[in-house]
Amino acid sequence: MKKLVFLVLIFLHNLQGHCSTITWDGGAGSLNWSDANNWDSNSLPVAGDDVVINSDSVLLDFSTPVYSSVRIDDAILNIKSNGSLNLSNNGVIGFTITDSSKLYNYGEVSMLDSEGISVYVSFGSIVINFGTFDIQRTPTSPTSNDEGINLFNGAQFLNFLGAEVYIRNKGTFGLFISTSNCVLDNYGYIEITDTNGGLDNNGTLNNYASGEIKINCKKVGLDLFNLSTTTNYGEIWVSGVSEINTSNDAEGIYRFMANLQNNGRIRLNNVQGNPIIIRSPWENHGELIINNSALESIVIDDTLKNSGIITVNQSQNAGIFGDGSSSILQNFGNGEIYVNQPWMSAIYVTEKIDNEGLISVRQSNQYGLYSDSLINNGSASAVKCATGIYVSDFLQNGPEDMIIVDSCNTGINIGGFENRGVVQVSNGTFGKSLERRKVTSPFFNDGILEISSSHQSLYDPLTVSYSDHQNAAHIHNGTNGHIKVLNVTSNTPGLSLKSPLNNEGIIEINGTGMQGIYMQDVIDTSRNSGQIFINNTVDEGFRLSGFMVNSGEIEIDSSGTNGLIVATEGLQNNGRIEIDHTPGTGLGLSSGDNLNSGVIRVKNSLNHGISGSKLINVIGGGVQIINSGNNAISGIKRFINEGIVEIREAGKHGIFKTYHSDSLINYGTIQITDIDSAGIFFDSPNSPLLNIGSGQINISHAAVIGIYTRSDILNESTLDITNTGIGIVQSGSAFTNNGYADIKCPVAIEFNPSGFQDLFNNSRTGMLELEGSLKLMPSPMVNPPDQVNEGYIKQLSGTMPNIFNDFVNDGVYYDQNDSLTAFTSGFTNKGIIIKPQIGRMSQGIKEMDIIHAAAKPAFSVATSWYDPSYVGTFPSSVGTYSPSDDSFKPRGVSAPLLKSLKLTVSHSPLSISHDIIIPVVTKPCTNYRPMNFIGAVSSDWHTPENWDNGRLPDPCSIVTLQNGQTVNIPVETHARTNRFLSEPGSVFESDAGAVLEVLD
Repeated sequence: MKKLVFLVLIFLHNLQGHCSTITWDGGAGSLNWSDANNWDSNSLPVAGDDVVINSDSVLLDFSTPVYSSVRIDDAILNIKSNGSLNLSNNGVIGFTITDSSKLYNYGEVSMLDSEGISVYVSFGSIVINFGTFDIQRTPTSPTSNDEGINLFNGAQFLNFLGAEVYIRNKGTFGLFISTSNCVLDNYGYIEITDTNGGLDNNGTLNNYASGEIKINCKKVGLDLFNLSTTTNYGEIWVSGVSEINTSNDAEGIYRFMANLQNNGRIRLNNVQGNPIIIRSPWENHGELIINNSALESIVIDDTLKNSGIITVNQSQNAGIFGDGSSSILQNFGNGEIYVNQPWMSAIYVTEKIDNEGLISVRQSNQYGLYSDSLINNGSASAVKCATGIYVSDFLQNGPEDMIIVDSCNTGINIGGFENRGVVQVSNGTFGKSLERRKVTSPFFNDGILEISSSHQSLYDPLTVSYSDHQNAAHIHNGTNGHIKVLNVTSNTPGLSLKSPLNNEGIIEINGTGMQGIYMQDVIDTSRNSGQIFINNTVDEGFRLSGFMVNSGEIEIDSSGTNGLIVATEGLQNNGRIEIDHTPGTGLGLSSGDNLNSGVIRVKNSLNHGISGSKLINVIGGGVQIINSGNNAISGIKRFINEGIVEIREAGKHGIFKTYHSDSLINYGTIQITDIDSAGIFFDSPNSPLLNIGSGQINISHAAVIGIYTRSDILNESTLDITNTGIGIVQSGSAFTNNGYADIKCPVAIEFNPSGFQDLFNNSRTGMLELEGSLKLMPSPMVNPPDQVNEGYIKQLSGTMPNIFNDFVNDGVYYDQNDSLTAFTSGFTNKGIIIKPQIGRMSQGIKEMDIIHAAAKPAFSVATSWYDPSYVGTFPSSVGTYSPSDDSFKPRGVSAPLLKSLKLTVSHSPLSISHDIIIPVVTKPCTNYRPMNFIGAVSSDWHTPENWDNGRLPDPCSIVTLQNGQTVNIPVETHARTNRFLSEPGSVFESDAGAVLEVLD
């Protein structure tokens, strides 16, 4: 259809002469049209005037004279229920609404004898109609650009319930939606009568449930074009289309690259051409009735989708016709199609007929149903037709009606197959029970398909082009489908497929000469949301080609070699996969994306449980591997876990990653136990282990090592390693803890550098509990960075080596085992060190060797300390901590009886706090340590730097006060030593209330 260049039209319109141009200036200060001073002439517009309103709001509440034209520009016009705007246009445009203007019509817009464009709405303007539009002209010869309403460039027309629009005798279209960003919403009544064309839509047309559109025109009733959208919930009538010329434009509805959705009712009667031509996909959700068409009633050049009712009566040619490569008829579950007494074929659609509802054809002189592909998921019937059903490529059998193809030379030999009933196949003529000739035709079973005692079972073609592989349709077993393949007698698979598999029901394969399911060169995605059972195969249980999504169950038992092999693209498991008793690998994964959100369970594999390249176990996913002969998970280059992974009883490693592997990222839970070697073994410098988010890694009873890695470890959540020879061994990598790590092994963490720097960083949010040694070995690097604790380390047992490689404590180090044996070898305390209380306490006498805090540490120690053994609601403080001298002063007569102390350290800006229970050790000594007072800082007994080993004496110390040194025990403080030796020339002093406890 020819479109208009509207700027030219507007220019021509402005050249025309009229009586006067009256412009609104709002001089009266009101909104009323009827105030004369609101107009630049200080008088009301009169008949024949051109009226212009710019950038203001105007109320019209009376019946105007008949103007020649009205233009509102960036303005609002409100026509009240008693108002009427009257025009008679003999020019180009009568009523112009432009530049984001709004028209509210509660009254009437009357345009009689209107030639040209009667109403022109443009540039984001909106018409909201609750009243009446009456547009007509005296019948004359058709002229171009003679339209009732034209919507242009962002315009909207809202016709509400009770509103009416009448358009009569226009030379081109009655209503023209000219650009893609225009919208017509109809809730009321629109009648287009005696126009050359009815309604031309290039934008959006919504006819709602209360809406009714009646069109009686000469040529095209509905012209839908240029990716427009037409949605009908109400009723549309098209009739009287009678003129046929060389353009064949006497169509009821013409669609080209447009979207038409019918949810209401469309009637087409006595159309001399084709009532409907479909040039682009169309969905009918309502009712379509076509009577007495002279040609094909519906012509399909693209896709017709129906979930409503289509009735075609007495077509003089085919009822529904499409002979192009894109001609597709899809009748959905609620859809009904009735074709009665066509002169030729009832439904002739070459590419595809897809029926999920009801198709009924009667008394056809040719074919009842003709297509390359017929998919019947509902009910299809052909009555009194010359040929009932002809399908060249694909046949489907629905659940209610039996579709039978006679004279087949094999059991079933077609391009595709679908069954919703019961089909039993055995002993095909050419040796194949069911052979598909075209992988591009779908295969669907939603009933029972049983293939038994067959020389060969279900086969795709032996030779398939690459193009057909790219376009291969699914082998689809529906939710009610049950495919049984039993006792294949030759050395062939149960299912030999070159098409993707989509299973929603049950596939049962028992006893095959090769694989249970063998897929080759599949490109598209396969899906299983049902159940697949494969037992007793001579070769692999399932060899998958292409990508597969499993949301159902796959069980493979007693396969001849491997269980499930993902050969090419990958696997997404949202359901359950269980593999048992395989002499090879249970599950072999490809280099593609392998995702699990369901359950994967592999048991009793003699080689690896799971091997391959990539595995992502997402939230909700569970992976369980039990009793694998080699590695439980082997060679997975990229492993991301957000769910649960459980590994038990592996003959070698739990998780094994080789050189050039990618990372292991854990957001979920990994549990590894009873492993003959390492729980996690990363033999690659490029495989970081990231335990982040809500991740938990629990490793226990690994015979050698919990985690061995040549790559970095980042823990931001929970890491728990118990009962392994060594907890973590890192070589040339970094350990960063931002979360919680609990390691209970003889050696908790051992850094073993191999020419690179091993880095240790327990961050401000990190909490590290150790029962075992922390071995931070020296680095071969020049000026290596510091090993840093910024958070909380609780070392319950084990030792810290003397060589710290510049270890800096900037957080809290709870050294319950007193493992910090020396502060002189690169150790720097910028935070807080907490030690056990060694020796009984005395009331009111300060203890000076529990807390050692640096100046302005990041964490602070609570002032009041408590007895953790107290049972009650309101425990009272058992003593007070003073940050000025790091002293704890017991209170109460029970101080000597306290067995432990509870204190809190906190980092207020980060809202981090730790409750610490420290023991009161009364029999601490297994060996005795000599130490000398050197007075490096002062004479204060309680200053660690004044002693040659950098620590304070305790009941296990043998103290020597050397010649010339003076030592002083400050007021009311408690000092302890096992033995005190004073050389000649030394001086011992004590202030009031000070206590020196010498145990020997």
